Amino acid sequence: DYLGERGLDPVPTIEHFGVGYCGNAGSPLYGRLTFPVQIDATEVITIVGRVLPNNPSAELGIGEPKYWHYPFSKNSCVYHLYNAQNSIAESGWVVVTEGIFDVMGFYAAKIYPAVALLGTSFSGIQATMLAHYCTKFLLAFDNDASGRKATLATANLARQFNYRPCLLPLPPQWKDVGE
Repeated sequence: DYLGERGLDPVPTIEHFGVGYCGNAGSPLYGRLTFPVQIDATEVITIVGRVLPNNPSAELGIGEPKYWHYPFSKNSCVYHLYNAQNSIAESGWVVVTEGIFDVMGFYAAKIYPAVALLGTSFSGIQATMLAHYCTKFLLAFDNDASGRKATLATANLARQFNYRPCLLPLPPQWKDVGE
């Protein structure tokens, strides 16, 4: 239901992104949608969980962050790169977003060369990873102070790697590209 509320078709979204749900009360992912972060067909480096409205863990009195994941190095991974690498290489460009639902929104709109940094920090390692596939970036970060700051920092770093970054302007009333 939650995926549909976000404007996503649940069946293809679940299949393409490997979306799951953790119903195990003993897990830190309890009551969350889960998303594998893959670096290739066989290696998942972490599982990210997103709290749902009316999360059952709230009944346990646990204060929960919106997203939780097992430890991993965010600056050395790009979410959805494994799945989008062919689309990125064929098109010669990539949409760089902050989060998983941003990527899902682009995918639902049939814009397949989209990835997420899983935050606002863009590293030289991530720039090098994307360099294997393209030189043009469309930056689509959230429309808040940290998103605007990250857009400028990412554009500056991208230029150092000879990329041509473009910015996706959002209407002022939009929080992120998902709206």
